[in-house]
Amino acid sequence: MSEREVTLTVDAADVLPLIKQFLYSEREAFLRELVSNSLDALQRVDKTHRLSSDFQDDQQPLKVEIHVDAVNRRLIISDNGDGMSEEEVIRNINQIAYSGARKFVEENLNKKERMIGRFGVGFYSCFMVSERVEIDTWSWRPNAGGCHWVGEGGSKVKLSAPLRQTRGTTITCQLGKDADEFLATDRLVKIIRRYLDFAVYPILLDGSLSNVTMAPWHLSRADREALPHSKYFELFDRLNPGENQPINWFAVEVEIPVEMRGLLFVPKREDGQVGKLRLYSNRIFVCDHVDELLPKWLAFLDGALDSDDLPINVSRERFRVDQRVRQAGQFLTNKALENFTRVAKEQYKDYLEIWENHGLQLKRGFVETTMEGNSRLASKLEALLLFTSSRQSWTSLLRYQERQREGDRKTFLYLTDERNQAVHLELWRNRNREVLFCTHPLDLLVIEFLKKAHPDWDLMRVDEAKFELDASPSSSAQQSTSTTNVQHPDVHSDSLTDLMRRVTAGEVARISVVTLPSKEIPAVLQMGENGVEKELINKWTDQRHQEKPDRELLLNSDSPLIQRLIELTHQSGTNQVVTGLATQLWDHVRLNAGLLSEDELLRLARRNAEFLTLVAYELSSLSAKSTD
Repeated sequence: MSEREVTLTVDAADVLPLIKQFLYSEREAFLRELVSNSLDALQRVDKTHRLSSDFQDDQQPLKVEIHVDAVNRRLIISDNGDGMSEEEVIRNINQIAYSGARKFVEENLNKKERMIGRFGVGFYSCFMVSERVEIDTWSWRPNAGGCHWVGEGGSKVKLSAPLRQTRGTTITCQLGKDADEFLATDRLVKIIRRYLDFAVYPILLDGSLSNVTMAPWHLSRADREALPHSKYFELFDRLNPGENQPINWFAVEVEIPVEMRGLLFVPKREDGQVGKLRLYSNRIFVCDHVDELLPKWLAFLDGALDSDDLPINVSRERFRVDQRVRQAGQFLTNKALENFTRVAKEQYKDYLEIWENHGLQLKRGFVETTMEGNSRLASKLEALLLFTSSRQSWTSLLRYQERQREGDRKTFLYLTDERNQAVHLELWRNRNREVLFCTHPLDLLVIEFLKKAHPDWDLMRVDEAKFELDASPSSSAQQSTSTTNVQHPDVHSDSLTDLMRRVTAGEVARISVVTLPSKEIPAVLQMGENGVEKELINKWTDQRHQEKPDRELLLNSDSPLIQRLIELTHQSGTNQVVTGLATQLWDHVRLNAGLLSEDELLRLARRNAEFLTLVAYELSSLSAKSTD
């Protein structure tokens, strides 16, 4: 065949700017496109042409070879796939412009059918980095021959007799002056690993294998399970060099609404750190950070998803969200929760590690799915929630229930502030009751949603839960139940409650003398009815519209201090020292409950100094009297 010049049916001067503008965000994608076409050619040989009686098998292993000719600034990609005849070269190379390049590109940017693998546009990506491109190809079909094609990015190309005489295709890119990076072997290795690492056929760069070739998600379940853990660790390290070994992994297989396979890892990373969910099409990398497929609270997952069915256009980089994508995302979400549930049941230590790394995100998932009204998902996430408790480093709600006494199985005690509720925690510990630590701001919502999901449960904060007391109100208290509810048989306590009522100056709704589970704690504040709800509302409303929650002051009749104060107020009435003691007690109670502002802390310090001075004078006076 003599060399001849052929006019393309595409205005290359029009299509090349469009390719750069619309189709590829990174120039390195040209190598992916060229090698992908070679891989398609190999697959056609492997899966289709071998079945033909016309196929002549040379028994050579199928492969793609890449060679760097740095001296002549050439990059050569060769395969032993099915090759093309001259007629196929003209048809395949020109197919992108039946109705004009611009119209074709604009139409296909919005098309829903699969465009990946079409030779035309993918091939033209090489002109992003090349001044001149040659195609040398030979068809697998007997007597079909081949073709040598030369283009320089214009509207004319040259066709001549092929140089190669064996089945396959060789593409030679004469790189432009601004494409030096693609002559560096290290750079090419990184591109191959990013885009083509899991290609089914070997890719050799200057004779060295550059891709893994094994994609575990394409193995059968039995073969996947037979793989040693070290293979999964190696794969994760290949995807995320230098990171810790993953905690857990699980395979994904779905047929409807789209065919999809994949392998997802649960990495060992800081809570909230986003993973990379990589999307592949027929094992060829398309993009990472596929946010559309998972809710944000599962964004910590890492790994690979492989599908030919998802709506990805010709660029392999633009990913559109449609109903199928949403359905696929729902499947992935359910699959992830199924995996976590399985691990929690069968490998609890591994699940603890998952929770310690990503528990906050799963908690966010419970809150978000509840707010969205997705009770099915919320229920699955609820079973996965873990809390620290006064007895356990981590516990689920179910395990907490199982440890409670029979009559307390539906009562959950929790605290939200370890410092300000420490006294109540100690009292409940003395009652031999376990307390959940719900100290993260998100736990406030978790508790409220649990209350709504389980109306038969009693979720009670430690400072609102009532102690099991056997006491009755005093006669004085019965006379003024609007301000005082003294629950102790000793009528001598009336004088103390009267004093404390004056000291507290209306800051509490009730004052009671009761028996608390610890002699060391003289008094505590307990939330009144709906007090926790009012406090929660106050956190979310303007100060001008806040309603102060009712609180009850509990005076411990077992405390030596309270016993002495009862005696003093009953026998001697009140004086400066007794009033000072009562004031000190009230300051101490509020300080423990975290109710004092900075200004009030300063006033407390002054009162404390004044009282100590008063006590010192009293002691001096007593000492002088005893000396006399």
